[in-house]
Amino acid sequence: GAFCKQRSLTTSILVNDGGIKQAKLMESTPLLLPQDLREEVRRQPAESNEAVKEEVRHFLNDSLLIGDRRASFGGCMTDIDIHELEELFSQEEFERSDATYWKLLIHNRPYCLYIVSFFCARAGEWFTYVATISAIRHICPDSNTTVAGLVAIRTVPNIVFASIGGVLADTMDRRVAMIILDITGMLVVLLYIPVYHLKSLPMLYVVAFIQATVASIYDTVRRAIVPLLVPQEEYLQKATTMSGIVYSLMAAFGSSLGGIVASKYGVTSCFVVDSFTYVLSASLMWLVGGKWSVAKQTLTSRNPFQLIGAFMHLTKEGIKYLSTSSLALMVFLKSSGSITFGCADVLNVQLSHLEEDEAGDGERLGLLFAMTGLGILIGPLFAERFVTMKQPRSILRACVISLGLLSFSFAGMGVSSSFQSICFFTAIRGMGTSTMWINSSLLLQKFSRKDMLGRVLSVELALFMLCMSLSAFLAGTLEDKTGMSPEGVCIIMACVGFFIFIGWGYYFLLDNYSF
Repeated sequence: GAFCKQRSLTTSILVNDGGIKQAKLMESTPLLLPQDLREEVRRQPAESNEAVKEEVRHFLNDSLLIGDRRASFGGCMTDIDIHELEELFSQEEFERSDATYWKLLIHNRPYCLYIVSFFCARAGEWFTYVATISAIRHICPDSNTTVAGLVAIRTVPNIVFASIGGVLADTMDRRVAMIILDITGMLVVLLYIPVYHLKSLPMLYVVAFIQATVASIYDTVRRAIVPLLVPQEEYLQKATTMSGIVYSLMAAFGSSLGGIVASKYGVTSCFVVDSFTYVLSASLMWLVGGKWSVAKQTLTSRNPFQLIGAFMHLTKEGIKYLSTSSLALMVFLKSSGSITFGCADVLNVQLSHLEEDEAGDGERLGLLFAMTGLGILIGPLFAERFVTMKQPRSILRACVISLGLLSFSFAGMGVSSSFQSICFFTAIRGMGTSTMWINSSLLLQKFSRKDMLGRVLSVELALFMLCMSLSAFLAGTLEDKTGMSPEGVCIIMACVGFFIFIGWGYYFLLDNYSF
């Protein structure tokens, strides 16, 4: 439920078909709430009662009988004045039109700690990613397929294990799950150090697979906690965009610094830095405090067979929810984009390589990552001017345009004659990637039930990573087996992206009902 303090209190009520009905509750009109919930509203201080706020939102969202200005919930009902809800929800939550990034950070301490935690985690991950690519280039200097294999190995767990993250997000406290996964990630990344010194490519792949498995579970839980930390739609848009900005800053500075550190001090130092960032990320999430769970069911059994059965039941429940919802098609937005840009990392390795200056390959690779980060930073900030949560079609329009940018950027890289122009079109690709990622997430966050959001995001992530790994393998195979240049692969991906853009554009122009 979203609240707005004007002459009346407005709440957006989600209905089963994904549409929206608007209902207004006059300030002078009493609202019926369950007796126990009314007592909680009156008893708890506003600034420390996020759980009660969430209960009120769920109540208003589930209450469809608003025509007579009364809400039906079942059980014992009692009157509560609208002004009592104003005491529960802070002034910033009512003033949706004044939502700013600054207000979001200074008035929402849990989200502020979360975003710094995310910043630390992403910084370390970029260090490890650049270091792992450099390690593979040292072990197998003449093979592009080995790098493509790394990309695939890092993405396969997201296809296979992302659903575990979705179930965890919907059945346990999401903050606690993030802390546990951060500590696990810290222990896993330290395994890279002995493996690198052994110069073993298979063992390096095994560690990368384990780390990616933990990361895939973590990422679903991390994304699912944001609507709980920032329940108001206008601020949720800011929060989701800010997550993209943090990703871009880490892509820009983390990857560049990682490339420099790997070149100057060796790849081992990058793994040490990553292990420290995991600990810092877990510590910040511990400071968030509170309970952040929407679980209607919990996995409490210690019997492995019962746990597997419960997991399968919850997964089937999520798939059934998607199959009967208008969200079904929206989970394919990210994967549509990843078919095009999934090969980017494989191509970056080749595009940054110069025979006459092999020592500078790491720095040039870091520069390409930095240009990607620059595009990721600019794209969502520019698109935000034309996107509003009040008009879902504007969100979908931004996604469609971003798919067009992806096709254009690969076409540009395919015809580029200098490293500078490759950097320029890499930034364009980053703009399209981030705009599509953020706005497709907003659509799912807006229309998904909170107790289903984790599973919805896990399905989306699995499809995204599947298409990304296929794209990476296609690029590596074309280069190694057919001898095609990276520029030729870019042209092929540009054509694929163009047809995807036409398909989604056609859907956007025809579909005036769902959005």
